[in-house]
Amino acid sequence: MHLRKHILSGTALMLFPLLGAAQCGFSTVSQMGTGATTVYTCPGDGIPDAVTAQTDHMGTAMYGYVVTDGNGIILGFPPTATVDVEGAGVGNCRIYGFSYTGMITALAGDDIAVVDIASGCCILSSNFILTVRDNPDGGTVASNGATTVYTCPGDGIADVVMVQNTSSSTSAYRYVVTDANGIILGLPPGNMVDVEGAGPGNCRIYGLSYTGNITAMAGDDVATAVFSDDCFDLSDNFVLTVRDIPDGGTVASNGATTVYTCPGDGNADVVMVQNTSSSTSAYRYVVTDANGIILGL
Repeated sequence: MHLRKHILSGTALMLFPLLGAAQCGFSTVSQMGTGATTVYTCPGDGIPDAVTAQTDHMGTAMYGYVVTDGNGIILGFPPTATVDVEGAGVGNCRIYGFSYTGMITALAGDDIAVVDIASGCCILSSNFILTVRDNPDGGTVASNGATTVYTCPGDGIADVVMVQNTSSSTSAYRYVVTDANGIILGLPPGNMVDVEGAGPGNCRIYGLSYTGNITAMAGDDVATAVFSDDCFDLSDNFVLTVRDIPDGGTVASNGATTVYTCPGDGNADVVMVQNTSSSTSAYRYVVTDANGIILGL
């Protein structure tokens, strides 16, 4: 009886310190202010590329951050939540958070996947902030290989122009839509632009490779706009979209609608055709036999 009481009492005395000790906790990390987990920066421009991390850690233990390269090899432990990656050159790095007790024991060069970061408990964040350090390259743009696309406005059918780019950069990329004079109409979130509701006219679709945050707005002139608060590069060309209602008009060959030729004499019988179309849409000629069966275009 007395022995049982002593054991229970001793157990209770041992529990009290554990309940009061700091507890490591689970966490995620993101960029402060934006919540982003991928951040694009422009290296080598002499402007600090400070990335400030935030966490949802709720534990009572200490909390720190660790920077690794793209393969998870530790580069260092910043003293605060802000990391300036300007001097690191082109490449990727990761910013993890970790909850810990005791002393930090991991060193630069250790693999974060296998190393014990601290002498006490330690829980690494379940994600990381990827910082992509690259110089923007707008490249060139096209829509399935074409740089001029014709659409028919007002028919109620979506006129979606899908755009591709040749950028060699891993920086963020957006498309910029302007009117025929280069005035920005918008920056769609993807690479598909529906111009059905725009009515007859022309617009241009440029590509934009950038780091930082987009600052250009609708109404800005694409020739003078400052597109981001960091580095950016506009594509070398644009995709011209011609929105017009087709008009076949009439056709003739030098004013004639009947032309006589002599077959089989070895001389080319070239018929030059003109049209009266008032449309800016694409125009082709269709050749048929006497029964209206198409022979070629």
